[in-house]
Formats: sequence, structure tokens, C-alpha cells
Amino acid sequence: MIILGDSSNRTHFLLNWWINIASHKRSTASVVLLLALMTSSISSCGFQLRGTGQTTSLLESVYLNAVDSSGALARELIDSLSQSGVEFTSNGKAQVNIRLDRERFTRRPVSTTGQINVAEYELTLEVGFEVLTRSGDVLIAPTRLRTERIYTFDSSSLVGSNEEESLLNEEMRRDVIGQLLQRINARIKATQAPQPIG
Repeated sequence: MIILGDSSNRTHFLLNWWINIASHKRSTASVVLLLALMTSSISSCGFQLRGTGQTTSLLESVYLNAVDSSGALARELIDSLSQSGVEFTSNGKAQVNIRLDRERFTRRPVSTTGQINVAEYELTLEVGFEVLTRSGDVLIAPTRLRTERIYTFDSSSLVGSNEEESLLNEEMRRDVIGQLLQRINARIKATQAPQPIG
């Protein structure tokens, strides 16, 4: 599970600031300064913007069996793998077969204001997956991935709050895909490691 840590809090703070700037039409210079700060903050926590560098992948070819093949999560996974040079091929020929369930988003209030209005929401994204080898052996047994975010809801700026939620949803998808690929890489690396003799 991934919950907001120090680096995520910085990014979340900057995101809120960006929404406020957009809502109040601050100067272009302020927006440019904010974007520079966001880039610095994201880079400092080890995250790389898509297209500016990819984590080394041990995957060579994949068959993706997604329940919602046209959904946002499946498309994001395909883009990430493609940018890493992974080939998509048919089942039985691919190095691994990734079975991806439908993503499940939930939103629940976690705090209220003095007027009993919702002040903060918790967003949760869950998805199940399983990975098989070319021969049909289980590489990763059915597993559920989960990530969470909390954001402040501003009832006086519904557009800004909706934009922030949409951006967080995209970030959560990238988070889940990062978890999935890290687990696959770790399992492939473990199977390739020389076994002790005796």
C-alpha cells in the first residue's frame, strides 16, 4: 500500500497551490515558478516524468490479458511498457502473460468543516493481477495492488477540486503500474539468479 509520504506530501501541496493559482488567475511567472518547483520535487523523490527516462525493465515481450482492455489503466500500462521497449505478442510466445483485472476507484470523506461540509476525501485505487510464464507456470500468484491519496475539497471551487481529483487519479494509476512492474522485475530477477548447489 502506498500512502502519502514526505515526497508525496510535497507534490500534493504544490498541486493544491497550482489549482489555487489557476483558480485565481495569478501571473504567468508564478505558474512557471511552480512548475519548476514541482519538477524538482518529483525528481528528488526518484520519480521520472514519462518520456524523460525509464526504469530498466527485465521484460522483453508481454501478452496483456486485461478485463478492460480499453480502460485508462490498461492504456497506461501499454504506454509504459512500450516506452521501455517491451514487445507485445500473442499468448504462448510472450515472455510473460499479465492478467489484469478491472480497476476499482472509491472515494470517501475523511474530515468535515465546522459547517458539516466535507473538507477532505480519501481516494483509493485497487486492482488485481496475475502473471504467468510462457509455459503457463505461475510467476506471480493473484495479487491485489492498492494505493491511496487524500485531498482537500473546496466547495467554493468545484472546478479546481474536480481537476485535482482527476490529476490524482492519473497519478494513482501510475503508482499502481509502478508497483506491478517492480514486482514482475523482482520475480524475473529471482528466477534468473543462480541457485545454490547442494
